[in-house]
This record gives sequence, C-alpha cells and structure tokens, in this order.
Amino acid sequence: MKLFSFQNKKAQGALEFLMTYGWAFLVTLIMIGALAYFGVLSPTKFLPERCTFGSQFVCKDYLMNTNGATASITVKLQNNLGQAIYLLATNATNATSPEGFGGCTISVLNSAGTAIGFTAEGTVTGSAVSDGGYFTLQATKCGSLGGMVAGSKYKVSIPIAYYAATSSGAFAHTVDGELFANVETG
Repeated sequence: MKLFSFQNKKAQGALEFLMTYGWAFLVTLIMIGALAYFGVLSPTKFLPERCTFGSQFVCKDYLMNTNGATASITVKLQNNLGQAIYLLATNATNATSPEGFGGCTISVLNSAGTAIGFTAEGTVTGSAVSDGGYFTLQATKCGSLGGMVAGSKYKVSIPIAYYAATSSGAFAHTVDGELFANVETG
C-alpha cells in the first residue's frame, strides 16, 4: 500500500507542475501568435530597401507606386559598361506574380526625359545610352502590380536586355536587376 501512495504523490506533483507552468507556456504561445498576426515579427519590416543591377548598371533612384487600380515602377539607372548601348524590351516580375505584371507599358527615357524607343522584337528606334549616361526605366499602367498593396515591401525582378552600340541586336546580353522596396501611395 505504501508503494501505491508514493506513486500517487509523484503523479500529483507532476500534474501540479504541468498545470502551473502549462498556463504560462500557453500565454507565451498566444502572445507570440498575436505579435506574428499583427506583423510585429515580419522580417520585411526590418530589411532595408535595395536596388541592385550588378556592376553593369548603377541604380540611382527608384519608386514603386500604386493608387489602387493602376501602379507603376520607375528605376533610374546609369550605364556603367564603358561603352554606349542600345536597350531592348524588358518585363518586370515579382514573387507573387511570376508571369509578370501583364499589360504594363514599358518605356525607357534618356537623361533629358526623351523616350528611347524600341519595339517588342528589339528593333531600336531611338538613340543609344552613352557610357556614364543615365536612363529611366518605367513600367506604367500595370494593373495592381501583381497584387501588391501600398505600405508593404516587395521584391521585383527587372531584366534589362542591351547590346553595344558598335554591335547588333544579335549580340544582346541580359542583366537581371532586383528592386526590393516599399510600395508608395500616390
């Protein structure tokens, strides 16, 4: 009989331990869940914005903008290739919409704000971007940027196809750029 009584006290002590500290563990889990739900633990809030296009193009400025129905991406780049280039058509994509934004109007402007023309097939209709020259890549009328909402950060991949002004479109190269930025309202 003594042996049974000893085991019962041990079980009662274990049950009291679980009840006492189990509530504290449950409250801790609820608090962590609430912090995650309200976005306090979201790592994208702590990551800095970045715009990278390798050593070929230096990213000078950028903007992702939406007003709800339509959105746009604007990236100002500097030609760092050491020679004049012609730009070809490009399409921006994001992780939530890997097929691209669809329906975007892509345009490239030189440093004076004049459009540098190209066709979807890559036939150049405008001037070359000089070595060290600036150009602005704009993707406008993109729907809702593939589901992006204002106030959130998103990563956008922007491939830029180009070829040297002394060459032809048959020798085109592609640089994969990346923009991780906050979507602005405007």
